[in-house]
Amino acid sequence: NVRLTNTTYGEHSCVPNAYHKWDLNTFTYQLHALRPIAIGEQIYIHYLHSLYLPRSQRQNEMKSKYSFTCTCTCCSLSGPLSLRSDIKRKLLESALQDLVKAGTRNSEDTERSEKALKVWIDNPSLADDHIYKHPKMLMQYMEDEQAIHPLLWLSQAEIACKALCALGEREGVVELAKKTAKYAKAYFLVDDGGWGKVAMCPEGNVWWGLRKKVRVE
Repeated sequence: NVRLTNTTYGEHSCVPNAYHKWDLNTFTYQLHALRPIAIGEQIYIHYLHSLYLPRSQRQNEMKSKYSFTCTCTCCSLSGPLSLRSDIKRKLLESALQDLVKAGTRNSEDTERSEKALKVWIDNPSLADDHIYKHPKMLMQYMEDEQAIHPLLWLSQAEIACKALCALGEREGVVELAKKTAKYAKAYFLVDDGGWGKVAMCPEGNVWWGLRKKVRVE
């Protein structure tokens, strides 16, 4: 975590290696690495109003606002690879906008999500990945695009983690919790939101083994 008091912002990339945020309480600009950054390596953030715009819109925004053409690894893709990237980012943008719209209904959404989890737990005819298939896909797309939005990741990880705990999938929970702890620190800037504890002791989660028990019975 880096706190900067001058105007050293980092350069633009559509595959940023850092997350940036203003802390209005201290009036400081803060950076947090999203993946390991070597000594001397350039720090990249994104200047776009949304990281998940398709390539053509990203290029137009960068030209109109900053007068340069982005040549990052994502913008340098062509043909089917570029199209595939655009499709993934479009789905991520849709999920992010849904999350933003639901911002004022957090408690309602959590209640709805947990209700769906309980229905899945009590119905062994539903596939094991019924609940976490979509969140897992969105997280994989973020990793594929090397474009992690911490808040979107956290929202999907919460659903997936509860489902994996219910299935008693310790290895999967630990791997997901460790990744999420890193992104949580980038978003909250203070702590990991409790994800480190989940990684250390998945069995302590209230959802642990619930689906497994129903399946066995």
